Amino acid sequence: MLNRQTILDAALTLPPQERADLVKDIWDSLANNPEALKLTPAQEQELDRCWDAYLADPKAGDDWPAVKAGILGHNA
Repeated sequence: MLNRQTILDAALTLPPQERADLVKDIWDSLANNPEALKLTPAQEQELDRCWDAYLADPKAGDDWPAVKAGILGHNA
């Protein structure tokens, strides 16, 4: 019987590029059907807060290189 763990175990035997392609395919399937993923009220409030902050000052915040450096633990 196929279940999440069986599928994951099988996917982990694939070469890295095929795993990346599989992730992309799964992500695309979600993006093509966004109503299938329900946000919690807290998630909706946070998205609204972030959107309002962006609309108030679109230039605020960090650019991608700075964010990436922070995630990777490097100095920007």
